[in-house]
Amino acid sequence: GSDGWIVACGTCWGHRRRIVHPLVTRPVAVSRNALVPSGDIEVTRFVTDVESLRSFEQGRSVSTAPRLVRCRRHRAVGAGCQRCRRRHGTRSAGRRRNSLFDAATSVASVVTLDEHFRSEPHLVEVVARRIDANAFQIATRSPLTESRGCIHVERVNGSRDGDNVVHAEINAIVSELRAMAARGERSVGVVTPFRAQADALEAAILAAFTGRQLEDMNLRVGTVHGFQGNERDVMLCSVGLGPDDASAMAFVEDRHLLAVFLTRARRRAIVYVSFDATEGSLLGEYIAQSDHPPGTPTPVRPLSPWAEQVIDDVRLAGLSIAASYPVGRHIVDGAMLVRQQPVALICGLHPDGIDAHIERHLELHRLGWTLIDALESRWSDRIAELTLEIVERCRSGHPQRPEGTMPP
Repeated sequence: GSDGWIVACGTCWGHRRRIVHPLVTRPVAVSRNALVPSGDIEVTRFVTDVESLRSFEQGRSVSTAPRLVRCRRHRAVGAGCQRCRRRHGTRSAGRRRNSLFDAATSVASVVTLDEHFRSEPHLVEVVARRIDANAFQIATRSPLTESRGCIHVERVNGSRDGDNVVHAEINAIVSELRAMAARGERSVGVVTPFRAQADALEAAILAAFTGRQLEDMNLRVGTVHGFQGNERDVMLCSVGLGPDDASAMAFVEDRHLLAVFLTRARRRAIVYVSFDATEGSLLGEYIAQSDHPPGTPTPVRPLSPWAEQVIDDVRLAGLSIAASYPVGRHIVDGAMLVRQQPVALICGLHPDGIDAHIERHLELHRLGWTLIDALESRWSDRIAELTLEIVERCRSGHPQRPEGTMPP
């Protein structure tokens, strides 16, 4: 179409939809923070088709204007729920600061990024339900990941000293990092809400490890604000509060801070606490569910009569199958786990048509699913044969149709 804005908002960088323009042929400039001085690149000589601006809630329209005139298209990507907040969560009394997002939405529509692709379900389920009010769907959910425990809470006996540092948590984290280095972990992060705790962690880690060891672990240490837009397979989370620090709990309980603090891990998070979190608080609920992965989700919508009949027959044949299973914004009629591989049973065309049906197939394949088509138009008069084929393919450990064969 014509030159203009492409604007996207989501609760964190782990959410995405395909918003890259398919006809981009020139270089794409990506700015991780809209406050980066535009003088780093000579405006008159560097022109692109698309420029992506991240953390746009921190960017003022005036300071980012030079970045906008050197591109034919602009994409602003970041957390829309934070667009009205000043940096570090402060506000000016009675005044609202216009951001780059505000300027963009005056001339373009918004694409909401409502799927989470970064973390396993156990790591983000509380965030999705309590902090974001189910504003995004978890695309990493499958029979393989739904019951996998990914959160470990390490309780230590510590308190803050005069420098606002909890050394007991630091010692425990250094000890765990030594074990990780010995195991060969290759993606590790350490995060805390407090600057003093982050500085003390960094000093202790630099003293305990060589540069080569830190590089091998791809280790990053920082505050929650410094970790925005970053992620690691394994995160060590230091809360940095002692039992007598109730006054500082309000800072930790900020919903925007917790949304970042608790969602940096892809596979596993270890949370170090030196106090008993308040029951019913966001952090308290996160800690309480650390031993309880979300498990199989409840069916999200009624099945069609045909899908219900197929799934009932598959269950009678002895296979375990979950019905009406959500995978991000998609729903599959049935979901099974076959030799550590998620398998989706598709019993009907997508309600939005053939294009949406194909898109669902492609996206599920990208997420690692194997799909079995059980369409009524093909199998309506041979349901016993269909059930037998599904069971045989699953029990053989090869749910894919053999290469070179055609469906009936």
